[in-house]
Amino acid sequence: MDFDLWLKRRQQQAEQALAALLQHAAGEARLADAMRYGVLGGGKRLRPLLVYAAAEAVGPVTAAADAAACAVECIYAYSLI
Repeated sequence: MDFDLWLKRRQQQAEQALAALLQHAAGEARLADAMRYGVLGGGKRLRPLLVYAAAEAVGPVTAAADAAACAVECIYAYSLI
């Protein structure tokens, strides 16, 4: 597979997984909006890409890889905020 194609697909997968995760953010509306803004504000999604590459190295990418990719990206966003 072409690397550029893989990159785009996995970035879209990470964006969709993050959006689905934060769609159900609980708590005060302002806090949930701030969480979405902090995490979904864009970016290259390098950390989730590394998670997906590691998952592919040992087997098929599953929902667990999505969860790990989201966790890593959320921790990174938290560290920036």
